[in-house]
Amino acid sequence: WSTIGNVFGGLVTTLVIMYWLGFAWAITLNALLLATLSFILNTDKFDFNQNSIFVGLLALMIWLNLGYEQHIFVKSTAYANYQILHDDKEGRYFINNRSNASYTNPQGKTHAYARFVRDNLFETHKMHDKNILVLGAGGFTLSQKQPYKNKFTYVDIDGQIADVARNHFLHDGKINGQFVAQDGRAFLRNTTKQWDVIIVDAFTNRHDTPWHLSTVEFFQSLRTRLVDDGILVINLLASPRMNDPYSKRMDNTIRSVFPSCHSNLIVRDRHNKPVGAAKLMGVVYTCYAQANEHDKTRYHDDNTQITIDSFKLK
Repeated sequence: WSTIGNVFGGLVTTLVIMYWLGFAWAITLNALLLATLSFILNTDKFDFNQNSIFVGLLALMIWLNLGYEQHIFVKSTAYANYQILHDDKEGRYFINNRSNASYTNPQGKTHAYARFVRDNLFETHKMHDKNILVLGAGGFTLSQKQPYKNKFTYVDIDGQIADVARNHFLHDGKINGQFVAQDGRAFLRNTTKQWDVIIVDAFTNRHDTPWHLSTVEFFQSLRTRLVDDGILVINLLASPRMNDPYSKRMDNTIRSVFPSCHSNLIVRDRHNKPVGAAKLMGVVYTCYAQANEHDKTRYHDDNTQITIDSFKLK
């Protein structure tokens, strides 16, 4: 019975209480159940002073988990705690699990990485009137104030993130696209649709991307969901010198499936000021699903192929 109780309690806590009420309520309800059980089992050993201290600590715990949570978070779910912070220019920061995920103001200004992605796609690559898939919704800023008639589909595992963005973050209350509440990997597995652009912008906290959205198999599934000559954009945090195992191996993993990639360091903040040296910096990969991606030809001293190829560019 003990094993059954442990399994049942764990399932109810994670799949029901945490999902519907959030992490803080899960802690509070479990603490209340344990306190009730303790009182029932020790009714014959009642000590007023000890129990008064216990009740006081229990009340403090409830206040810290529920009262304080409601004070600092606009929403707490099984996946994230959401905060909205404001600056002195009517700007809003979308904080997701202590990560500064997005920024917007009434003029449509965004974080530097989002501005780079938008300029790169809409201006440099002229991606207009295209189907764009975004894995990891963030604050839905990629589709804000873009007059290019692109059709956005946002996918995020947290089904409540869209309401948080609409009600508390976006100034016009519109996400300007379709929203699907589903794990990104599962979504790719369950659809046959292909997109002109796929953007991967998924984080579990301020540093980490979900492990199952960082593997060769995941990038292979992305490749099948891109049209010919489609573009994959990946936003992540890594070492600017790639001198650590994660940064180097993540680069290896991406390029093993998408050999044709550019990577750009995000070296300026939303005010266009240099961010300075840092152990981790924003890196945006732009990768291409194109016919020549498996061309392994190299230039050597004993031939003039480079002259011929560069002439064709003119």
